[in-house]
Amino acid sequence: QEIFGFKKDIEITIEANPSSYDKVKFIEFKKMGINRLSIGVQSLNDKYLKFLGRLHGIQDVKTSLNEAFEIFDNISVDLIYAFHGQKIQDWVYELENFLNSYNLKHLSLYQLTIEEGTKFFKDHQNGIIKVLDNDNAAEFYHISNKVLNCYNFYRYEVSNYAKNGFRCKHNLSYWNSENWIGIGPGAHGRL
Repeated sequence: QEIFGFKKDIEITIEANPSSYDKVKFIEFKKMGINRLSIGVQSLNDKYLKFLGRLHGIQDVKTSLNEAFEIFDNISVDLIYAFHGQKIQDWVYELENFLNSYNLKHLSLYQLTIEEGTKFFKDHQNGIIKVLDNDNAAEFYHISNKVLNCYNFYRYEVSNYAKNGFRCKHNLSYWNSENWIGIGPGAHGRL
């Protein structure tokens, strides 16, 4: 703030995974001025979390979110969906139960993509995992939009959904080629 100055409505987000969530630290982060929390939940099912190689389970997700809501008003969750073996009816059931349990303001939904140089790419090349065909993936996408609309989440870019007044300024900065500051391990900024 001393170097750049902050607008009154600045968004300062911290990202965390349920496996690294620490309530005491997050209380301190809130005191420092962080006003938005993004949690990398990734899946709402232990079997799928294991498939995705996550270090946390669904109980860790519940604990981190319950504690996070005691601290932050603006919470976002990242989820991965539309991958081989996942059934649409299971996804809808999990998503609706999740949305009924938490008063989230923002969701980022990413369809699983296989990127070269990753374990998924190697497993796909070796026939261990398959990818969904485009029609199936589109079906997941359309049903997700339908469900989220019922919960007053509106898609404002390809993978991001927000309730009114909670569009992520950081995501909008990407799309509008604006500047942002990234701080910390793995953070990326653009000035």
